[in-house]
Amino acid sequence: MKTTVIAIVLVYLVAIVAIIMLTGRKVKTYYDFALGGGSIPWWVVTGTMFASTVGGATMIGYVGSYKTIGLQWAWVPFVSFFLGSLVIGFLLAGRLKKLNQYTTADIFKLRYGKGSRIIAAALNCLGEMAVVASMMASFATMANGYLGIDYMTCMIIAIVIFFVTAAAGGLKGVAYTDTLQGLVIFITVFIVAIISMGRLGENGGFAAIEPHLLNPFASNSPWMNMLGTIVSGGLMGAVMQSLFIQRINACSSAAEAKKAAIANAILCGVFMVGFISVIGLSASTYLPAEVAGNNVITEILATMPDILAAFYTAAILAAVLTTANSLLLSCSMTFVRDFVGGIKELNDKQSLVLSRAFILAIDLLAFVVIQYMDGVLSWILITYTILATLFVPMYGGLLFKQMTPASGVLGLALGGGIAVVWEVLKMFSLLPASLAAIHSIFPGIVLGIVGLLLGTLSKNKSTPEQLRVVDCFRKNLPYEE
Repeated sequence: MKTTVIAIVLVYLVAIVAIIMLTGRKVKTYYDFALGGGSIPWWVVTGTMFASTVGGATMIGYVGSYKTIGLQWAWVPFVSFFLGSLVIGFLLAGRLKKLNQYTTADIFKLRYGKGSRIIAAALNCLGEMAVVASMMASFATMANGYLGIDYMTCMIIAIVIFFVTAAAGGLKGVAYTDTLQGLVIFITVFIVAIISMGRLGENGGFAAIEPHLLNPFASNSPWMNMLGTIVSGGLMGAVMQSLFIQRINACSSAAEAKKAAIANAILCGVFMVGFISVIGLSASTYLPAEVAGNNVITEILATMPDILAAFYTAAILAAVLTTANSLLLSCSMTFVRDFVGGIKELNDKQSLVLSRAFILAIDLLAFVVIQYMDGVLSWILITYTILATLFVPMYGGLLFKQMTPASGVLGLALGGGIAVVWEVLKMFSLLPASLAAIHSIFPGIVLGIVGLLLGTLSKNKSTPEQLRVVDCFRKNLPYEE
């Protein structure tokens, strides 16, 4: 099996790099690099949004969650990624596209000014950098475990391919290869789900599954944690730069952006609530109870035909790669536009060189972090929550004229700050058990709202230009600077 898997994965990775290099020849300007020239078809944007959303956590962790938690876990993807993405598609995608901003921090600058832009950029960049390190560790661990290749060799492969796929072709290269990878992921998991459904029938059908696993209202996992995961996932999806803001701005129009976001919601719903749940629930009828977590998919693949296991392995690595290259590209855009661009004006050549250099720097930094921080994987949950806390100040400012520049700064600082402090205190068991049971997104939302309201007391009110942003967003009108 190892030879088959290695051959399929290598051919797959070479094909991805070749497509990226070919696409990269058409990148002439920074606008081409960062947003694909703003002309990527909606179906390609859907493909890259889907591939970036469905990371290794879905294809590995969600399978294990469905086996042990059952349909209670379905609330997470159903609310966060299906219903949440539908709301984003119908209500937010077109409006944000019409604001014509590259990054999440750009939107904060437009509404609140430079101070909030720096804080938003820092939170976004630090969060995405942490997730890149997590993706690199996941890529190397899975390639080592599934392919039997030396771990450090896998790490070097990850460094090279992450850099090439993000830096060579820009967003257009990432988008088209993501769409291809999304297709591979969708078809492969669909086939595994069909086989799993057949096995379920052979083992007695749904009657063979423990009743508590088929009850979506069961308490197989603490509901407070579940609710926190659902809320943070949904809010993060509405503000995350690499997954949403950058993608919709790559579309040619607001209508195309809306269409892409809605199609992504449907794909994610079918994939996460449908295919993955069948695989996990079926496994509960033939795998021992002690097999849990990430080990579930490993045991499932061991029972699958070699060729199918090989493609699922390739699909897992593809899912990790699509998330990583999207984050690297997004992070570089934040650095160039919101940090360097806030100090001096850059031309196209300077922006392109700096973006690619920063991608390489983050790529190498992620490698170093992995060597010295064993807990980097646990920080991914904290960074996702921190990113979700951007929701309150961002949309509070876009909807309400009463918010001042101070509202943006305080909303970001208090909301994001309490989320970090809360998670650190939990990590070191410094919170009482009753408080530790509360997901950090809830105090983050509360303090974010408090920050917004305190900011309204500031004597430094919003400028007419900042208030015009609110009018454009609420009335769904194009904004021109």
